[in-house]
Amino acid sequence: MKVTVKLALALAVSLALLASGAPTWAAAKNTNSEKVAKILKPAQEALQQKKYADALAKIREAQALPEKTPFDQYTIHEFACQANIGAGNYAEAAKECEARLDDQFMPEADKPQMIKLLLALNYQLKNYDKAIDYGQRALKGGFATEENKNFLAQAYYLKGDWKNSLKMEEALVDSDIKGGQVPKEQQLSLVLSSCVKLEDKACQQHALERMVAYYPKPEHWKNLLFSVQQQASGNDANTLQTFRLMSEVDVLESPSDYNEMAQVLNCSIPAIKSLLFRAYENLRKRLAHLDPLTQRPAA
Repeated sequence: MKVTVKLALALAVSLALLASGAPTWAAAKNTNSEKVAKILKPAQEALQQKKYADALAKIREAQALPEKTPFDQYTIHEFACQANIGAGNYAEAAKECEARLDDQFMPEADKPQMIKLLLALNYQLKNYDKAIDYGQRALKGGFATEENKNFLAQAYYLKGDWKNSLKMEEALVDSDIKGGQVPKEQQLSLVLSSCVKLEDKACQQHALERMVAYYPKPEHWKNLLFSVQQQASGNDANTLQTFRLMSEVDVLESPSDYNEMAQVLNCSIPAIKSLLFRAYENLRKRLAHLDPLTQRPAA
């Protein structure tokens, strides 16, 4: 299963929020040493202008200084966290942002945003254990957004913990439905994929029914009715109803399906004529997409 998330947007929003809280030494309760403040002032200006390479150059100068105070170290981590995100250096950003989060000078009010940022960063880096840890911290802290919960569910899935990915994503889907909202197709897909990985047939059936209910695309109908068709095997009445529904939603494609449906119809001439006409129409639609010379899809 391919999982997609709006990671770039999430990081961009987080960066904007972090940048808005960049330290101003004069107003700060704690102050930096003069030598560090002198170097980080142009770094702050470079950050505001989104000149991340310039900012990182000055930050490295500050990191190389000897005898820095603990608050100097904290401020350098703060600047390095922002600059590395802006530059796309996510591995380095995660290290610096984590150091800032764990620092004694980190304001309590800023911790929720930093935890959510570290969830997104570690997801991007495929550090799924860490992503899950920060996602759980956001959940327990009561500040996890729906996007954060999706990150967490996907991290569970990609780690191979399909039970927890199902639990997380199904809760999001149930919440949307209860609130009168249409669940996202990607969320329903993750629920279905988790059910498949768990080899839970009842779970798969329920997930497919929801997919068809909210996104009645031919591929979703085909998957659902294939499942129903297997369950109806051996019962002519149920098989016939399944074939009729497959025909109505235009997912009756296999020649063997048409043949079996004709047999179940017990040679009813009008029904077979209708069935043959539909089979012809389906074949005509497919041939219309083929190049008459190569018999391959037209460019």
